[in-house]
Amino acid sequence: MENIMKQRKHALIITAYQEIDYLEELCKAYSSNFVCYVHVDKKCSQAQEAVEKLNRWNNVFAISQYQINWGSYKHILAILALLQKAVEDEVQFFHIISANTILIKNPQKLIDFFEQNPESIFMEVKKNTGQSFYEFDYRYTAYFFQHIYNLRGQNHKLWKRIEGWGAALQRKMKLRTGIRMDYKGYIYCHLPRQVVLYVLDYVKQNPQYIKELKYCSIGEEFFFQNIIMGSRYASKVINDPLIYDEWGDRGNPAFLDMTDIDKLCDTNAFFARKVSKEHKEVFEVLRRKEGF
Repeated sequence: MENIMKQRKHALIITAYQEIDYLEELCKAYSSNFVCYVHVDKKCSQAQEAVEKLNRWNNVFAISQYQINWGSYKHILAILALLQKAVEDEVQFFHIISANTILIKNPQKLIDFFEQNPESIFMEVKKNTGQSFYEFDYRYTAYFFQHIYNLRGQNHKLWKRIEGWGAALQRKMKLRTGIRMDYKGYIYCHLPRQVVLYVLDYVKQNPQYIKELKYCSIGEEFFFQNIIMGSRYASKVINDPLIYDEWGDRGNPAFLDMTDIDKLCDTNAFFARKVSKEHKEVFEVLRRKEGF
């Protein structure tokens, strides 16, 4: 498998926590064109079985190292572990997605696009203008412990209230000061090799950065943006993660289904989030249309 993996220039970096059988179907479809590096959340009851199954496929590498609560910095650690392995396998382009994100264009179109834009970084970037407290300052002016409690698990409403009260009290007492994040956005993005190498080195040289994010609320949304926008690579950033999603009454983001198919056919994005196993027909329809 190592020799086959090293022939692939493009990698999908995938984090997963549920619908493992569907994930296996997707990786099977993707692995003809990409190496798939997968982290399965240790909270998943099928985690070890899933890793064993996924690792049987050529061009698929799977691990399960971290238990990842919603908003926890351990999601960052999982992605870093996958990036490190992909770098060692001489990957040149890295596409970071979630397991419920599907490819909606022919793989060759994606490969051609990035090889025509070899130095470009495609990721969402929102700048901290001081006008959006809950998007920025709220998240790092208090200590959060989302790696301990689960805001999407049992008793999540109670934890949410406790978190809100605790954060308000901490700010009155000024327990956490001196931290500022100037940028945020999706952790899901597309990076060339030289930028991934820079990020891995930055984390190694600045271990306090991960410690700061450990106690942020949804620290992953600050991770890539503040490293890259403070570097010489900032001029290479294109503010577009190339992922189609919908936010609003249907969800944040919404689960997409066959009613969205026309929009997915018309978008310039290469991926769509979120598509569950229940609506996997969306992937099959687009796959047939795109010929892969």
